[in-house]
Amino acid sequence: MGIMLAVSMLPAALFGIPAGAYVDRWDRRRTMVISDLARAALVRGVPFAVDVGLWLVYAIAFAVATVSLFFEPAKLSLIPEMVGSDELLAANSLDSATVSAAELAGLAFAGGLVAGVGYRAAFFFDAATYLLSAVFIWSIAHRAQPRPVLATGSREIVNDAVAGMRYVAQHPVLRDLLAVCSVASAGIAASVTLVYVLARDRFAAGSPGLVTLDAAITLGLLIGSFAVGRSSPSGAGRKLLWVCSYTPGSSR
Repeated sequence: MGIMLAVSMLPAALFGIPAGAYVDRWDRRRTMVISDLARAALVRGVPFAVDVGLWLVYAIAFAVATVSLFFEPAKLSLIPEMVGSDELLAANSLDSATVSAAELAGLAFAGGLVAGVGYRAAFFFDAATYLLSAVFIWSIAHRAQPRPVLATGSREIVNDAVAGMRYVAQHPVLRDLLAVCSVASAGIAASVTLVYVLARDRFAAGSPGLVTLDAAITLGLLIGSFAVGRSSPSGAGRKLLWVCSYTPGSSR
């Protein structure tokens, strides 16, 4: 589980900044659709990869995480294009709440699905959800305004990546947030692995217990998303510090 989590997080450290530079040059909606189609194909291959070896499952997880690096920035960049600045906080909160609600409902459904038809069919169903997501995204009526065409050569991508890192380094708030998030992510990654292994081995929770554990954490994320979305944008730094001081751990 530790290796799988590391494999899933490694692409963000290796390719996160260059991926953002490429997304800036591409159409957001098209990028999200292509990412979903790629992830659908990769996830569908997991049951067959199991027959080959665990190393291939790791490779697919790495590829899925890499593709997701293009989907998430495209989604986060598309939201401000669709709403005004006065609605951005509520829109981001709604996005987070929707993700949490979908996870909460999906966990309950997935537990029964895996128990009823097995993991192979569950992966096929998971791949189908990516295809459905691609259809929904392609159906979005919003069309981005034409933007200047930017070069996509390696030199331009490296220059943009360096400019992005320099921008973060020159702004104390962003620099401090990056440091805090890096340290927090290290602790969270360790706790995720330990909590699930503890639940399975020490308390023999099984699949239903793991689903319930993840559902409880997701429910907390959902409540937090609604609470933030209904608050004012002012004092964001104080709210972040207050939450960190009362949050012993998380799975995200």
